[in-house]
Amino acid sequence: MLKSETYITNTCTVRELIFRGADKNLLNLDGKTPYDLIDDFIENERMRKELKKMLGKQPAYYPCFHIKQPMKKLTKSYLTMNCYLAMTSLTMILL
Repeated sequence: MLKSETYITNTCTVRELIFRGADKNLLNLDGKTPYDLIDDFIENERMRKELKKMLGKQPAYYPCFHIKQPMKKLTKSYLTMNCYLAMTSLTMILL
């Protein structure tokens, strides 16, 4: 097995692939997901922890609140715009 540090020096590439719509649940020929392969290929503990956080289960995402960007591809949502307009209108009325 080759050392992983020769191929991956940071997690920016993985993050960009996820934001562009890469499927985190694809299986290889052995039936393993990318999450299952982290321990086999990554020796750096800090990087292993970051990748597990990115590829692991994500918290619920509510598009109209945008508290934190989820680790998935975002699409246009009319719900978000409608929530923004409703909250802005309500704020103006109350003021």
